[in-house]
Amino acid sequence: MDTTLLKKQEKTNFSDKMLSHLHSRYMNLDRHVVWIADDEYCAVFPMWNLSEQLCSYQAYKPDKLKYHTNNSPKDSKYFTYRKSECWVPWGLESLYFDDGPVFVTEGIFDACRLTNHGATALATLTNKPPMDFRNFLSFLTRPVVAVLDNNEAGEKLKTCGDYVETVPKNKSKELYADLGNSEESYVYYLLNKYGVKL
Repeated sequence: MDTTLLKKQEKTNFSDKMLSHLHSRYMNLDRHVVWIADDEYCAVFPMWNLSEQLCSYQAYKPDKLKYHTNNSPKDSKYFTYRKSECWVPWGLESLYFDDGPVFVTEGIFDACRLTNHGATALATLTNKPPMDFRNFLSFLTRPVVAVLDNNEAGEKLKTCGDYVETVPKNKSKELYADLGNSEESYVYYLLNKYGVKL
């Protein structure tokens, strides 16, 4: 068999596999920009500021360990690059989805659970966002709901919200509770509680 054809099939398989995986994590590709690598199992989530300048990105490799083990952060499941002078959350485009509350989460897939239903959600990619972000939120004329992971680190994000919700532990899963892994009924609970039109 032609090796060029094999390489082309492999690239297609990486893309198809990643698209399927992102769909299973509630990533709505009609709402968000995602770059998918052809040559490896990797998706990249670009982040722009309000002036539409590319400021940072997060690379996501689902088949890697969450934390790197060989002094190479690029080999971990999540790798985030930020320009030192520019900090932005992921999901600023969702500010235009509706005029309801702004949900703040730690992770991209946590935010996707909400934006998938048309809600506004920003992912900080840290549990201690800078004061600039909190100042930005204070200028929005919308209520801000911090949705915390159910662990000690998640508690740190509560300084970002006018309202705070902690994801309940899911008894059927061994993972700590975050919105990305929560039951769909909890997502609907949040959307209904804060008046997001479904």
